[in-house]
Amino acid sequence: MVAGTHTRLVNMFMGLCADTRHWPNVLAKLGYKVQLIEQSVSLQSAQKAVPDVVSVSNKRVHAIVAECKGGNSIDAEQDDRYRQLTPDDLLRHLTVHDRNRFGHTVCYVDKSDNHDSLKRGTSFPFITFGRDCITVDGSLGSDDLDGSLDKIPLKGTREPTFLYPFAPDDEAYVVIPYVLRGLITHICRSPDKQFKIDDPDTFEKILKITHKHADRISSKHRKELAKRIYKILKLLLRQNPDLRSQVSKLETTEHRTLTMQSLKKTCEGLIAKYKTQTMLDAF
Repeated sequence: MVAGTHTRLVNMFMGLCADTRHWPNVLAKLGYKVQLIEQSVSLQSAQKAVPDVVSVSNKRVHAIVAECKGGNSIDAEQDDRYRQLTPDDLLRHLTVHDRNRFGHTVCYVDKSDNHDSLKRGTSFPFITFGRDCITVDGSLGSDDLDGSLDKIPLKGTREPTFLYPFAPDDEAYVVIPYVLRGLITHICRSPDKQFKIDDPDTFEKILKITHKHADRISSKHRKELAKRIYKILKLLLRQNPDLRSQVSKLETTEHRTLTMQSLKKTCEGLIAKYKTQTMLDAF
């Protein structure tokens, strides 16, 4: 179950800013915490920048504005919008202790496989994840920040996947196991053990279960993720009679404990199936 490169890069960068086991958390040690994910930031030119992740250190009164790139080229217009980004633009969305001293650095996050082609399209610095180590190309704003990240070994580490589990455009086989686990957890938490497929709140609740940092995701992006969850659940219920029957019974039967046991067994079987599937692009 491997997410797309962009989703993986988002997780890898966020992992640097969290108390993450088996992954270097060097930015977290410098006080950086993720505050925004996929947030649209209005610029003075009336354009908008939408960085993948913004992580803020109140110790350093500084933000790293990270744009994750899984492809081989830089969008020149997007790059120009980042050049227009000012501290005041960001401060409308961030919690910062000392607004007068606040500064930020825009950087691209990539993998070593496509780094050479990407760096030709911009003068912004890079945080690059290689096979064996992390490197910094350019300056993130200070020598100690650059030094804390550059040449960090990755041998023996484990790439995080739980901080940002899936994106709206990830393959369905990647998303389905998270959605099924979220479905079971949501129903177990519901006081009446009911599930309503046409209630929009249902998908927001499943999103909060599956995405650890859902409260940091912009409202627009949350809606896109919730829509993805809805489409996948509709597909699963349409294609799996046992699942459809068990979910339906939860609304009517008095034997909900037995039905929940059957539902969990069905979901576990589907999770095992999609974990090993190499491709399902139903949407």
